[in-house]
Amino acid sequence: MSEHGKRPPGSPRAPIVERARWFQLSEAASIGIEMAAAVGIGAGLGMYVERHWTHWSPWTTFIGLGIGLAAAVLAVIRTARNFSRVIAAEEAVEAEQAARLAASAPPPPTSMAADLAAHPRDEQGEQDAAHLARRFDGDRP
Repeated sequence: MSEHGKRPPGSPRAPIVERARWFQLSEAASIGIEMAAAVGIGAGLGMYVERHWTHWSPWTTFIGLGIGLAAAVLAVIRTARNFSRVIAAEEAVEAEQAARLAASAPPPPTSMAADLAAHPRDEQGEQDAAHLARRFDGDRP
């Protein structure tokens, strides 16, 4: 990483860690708790700094609240990016499997003769259908 915490251009991303589905969902569900904690800690630290050091009555609390809100937004963005990477990786695996399956499947028949060769007539089924048609039409055999 560079001095500002960003990846240099062209460097590979960290690999996606395979986790159980319940663990991924619990990570997404905990974002609300993480947001509440970030805002609460930011506001609490703002109030502490206001009472013990600055004495700028509401402004230090507002600054701490703003820092907590910014931390909460960053947590949401981090979680959303993580999930979009996981979903993209899952879709890539599914597309690869579908392409592999399509490549191994036989091609569909191209003519009527090939279709008939693949599906021969079922004479007993045709006789049964004719019998049922006569029976429900009121004709007797």
